[in-house]
Amino acid sequence: MRSRSAGRRSKIGGYRVVERTPRGLVLVNEDGSEFAGRRLRPREAEAVRESPMARLPAHRHREAIVGIVPSRGRRVVVATPSTVATGEQLLAGERPLRLGAAITLLGPVIGAVRSAGAVGVHLAPTAADIGLTSEGRPVLLLTTPSVPSPRETRAALRRLLTEVSVRCAELPVTLLLEQGDLLALEGRLYGLADPEGIGLVRLSAGTTTTSVRRREHTRSSAARHRRRHPLDGWRSRVQDVAVRRRGPLLAAAVIMLGAVIAGVLGTPPSGRADHSRTPTTASPSRSPVSEPPATQAPFVGMPSSPGSAGRAQTPAEAEEAAHLLVEAALACSDADCRRALTTAESPLRTAADALAEHLPAGVGVGVVLADVNGSSAVVDLETAPGTTAASVLIIRTEAGWLIRDVYAGAAP
Repeated sequence: MRSRSAGRRSKIGGYRVVERTPRGLVLVNEDGSEFAGRRLRPREAEAVRESPMARLPAHRHREAIVGIVPSRGRRVVVATPSTVATGEQLLAGERPLRLGAAITLLGPVIGAVRSAGAVGVHLAPTAADIGLTSEGRPVLLLTTPSVPSPRETRAALRRLLTEVSVRCAELPVTLLLEQGDLLALEGRLYGLADPEGIGLVRLSAGTTTTSVRRREHTRSSAARHRRRHPLDGWRSRVQDVAVRRRGPLLAAAVIMLGAVIAGVLGTPPSGRADHSRTPTTASPSRSPVSEPPATQAPFVGMPSSPGSAGRAQTPAEAEEAAHLLVEAALACSDADCRRALTTAESPLRTAADALAEHLPAGVGVGVVLADVNGSSAVVDLETAPGTTAASVLIIRTEAGWLIRDVYAGAAP
């Protein structure tokens, strides 16, 4: 247990000694932050400061030197974070280790070893080189030895996994040892289960276990060791994109809404063009062009008879005419039917007599074209006096026939 003496608290440099343990000192600065202190000979302290472990960049799961303070002919190495136990003490207990606790112990350590190897420092930790903070966070201590090559690192980790598996029967050591590199080993380890809190067994010199403290981490604190999934936070990312691109998104929404409304109300009288699913085998490819008549006022239909050229066709009549043409095209299942829907000037070189009866009376039929795939048909209608030529591209979708685009003026 921590031995705190109210009357014999001393100071080392700018730190106050609040505890003396077999592992060293527990120091507190003016801000109340705790640090670990080890009293060493000057030569030993210098060796720790020059060790490869001490020269590594800061890492959440590696102990780092804060400073070296002289004290009574010795040197006190001040490091962070402060630890209360080691992995060796944890594994020396009698209780079995749960799989989640084993992942909490091993996962961060393997990650810290892997990041050190990325900068050319190969570490070979043992259970005694793993410190545990009061919250159960594992850290590699400054005493962790370095080795010449990654081969020795992998051998040390194999020994560590085997040692932990003695206390944790759920740990699949054979599966973990099959991983080719440390990144795969770390990912496989975190894929076994969620990390969970470690029950810390704190020992004092010359005695058995003096106290046992277990801290059950909440899911949020345990999740800090979990590898980030690509879909994490997707809602916030979608919201950010929607806010940044709100202009184009609003424009797209308006266009789509207009297309749906136009499909419900029918083809506007400015023109129409239909795509049918009439299959064709081989015919010259030609761009379909249509120039059906359009009146000046919106939703004014094409004339329905020769004597009523000035009467506007209602949207319902225009929609009915469009559906008739679509039905005629969809009804084709052979070459004779396709010839009936085309004229002598079309790529299929046949007559369009059968098509005329499906169009409003008085409307002249020009050319009916079919593309090489036979998936569309465009009717070129004569432009009535007093109207402006326009072309309407109609496409077939899962929602039905929709207006894709309108071309006013010259044919595209």
